[in-house]
Amino acid sequence: MKFEALVKQLANRINQPHVIEHYLKMVWRTAIKETEAKQCTVHSVIKRFDDQKFIDNVIGSYRHDFGLLDKQEQDKLRFECKEWMRAIKNNEPY
Repeated sequence: MKFEALVKQLANRINQPHVIEHYLKMVWRTAIKETEAKQCTVHSVIKRFDDQKFIDNVIGSYRHDFGLLDKQEQDKLRFECKEWMRAIKNNEPY
């Protein structure tokens, strides 16, 4: 539903359109700020994926036996982790 239509619908019920509009704008601005903050967080994580230690920590959080695996298996998991991050980065606008 569009913002203006929501304001009109609520205003018809309460008969105070200026009050409704004021509070809806406050909620709208808060939602936009929260969305922007989340996008910045995802972007900062994406930047850190060039750091090998960060990747190992992420995998270790997911697979607790990561340090016990042989080198070939660890390399496979690193590659898979990077591929998932690329997929997230490519779909970031959504």
